[in-house]
Amino acid sequence: MTLAGLGAAVPCDASTVSGVESGQLSPTERFADSCDETYPQMGGWFARFYRASLKWDGPYPRWFEDWVDAEGRAAVLRGWEPLLVPGGSAAGTAAAASGSWC
Repeated sequence: MTLAGLGAAVPCDASTVSGVESGQLSPTERFADSCDETYPQMGGWFARFYRASLKWDGPYPRWFEDWVDAEGRAAVLRGWEPLLVPGGSAAGTAAAASGSWC
């Protein structure tokens, strides 16, 4: 979905969505609720995240500070999730059928 598309669903303008996404603006509870309505497959994640963020003493939780520092200095970011297979079960089914993950 585009910024303008989410803005139309929330409703707000694309620059507000961009500001929230980049951390320059704080979302409102209504914004989080509207995102949950727009993305029901997320199971209420936006409202839960919003409520949790009210407890932080800054723009992100303290345990995330090292990552923010590293991201600011990085030329490339890579993540490794040994328990997460991108693509969900459909990718796993196709990979199993073909005998490989690629």
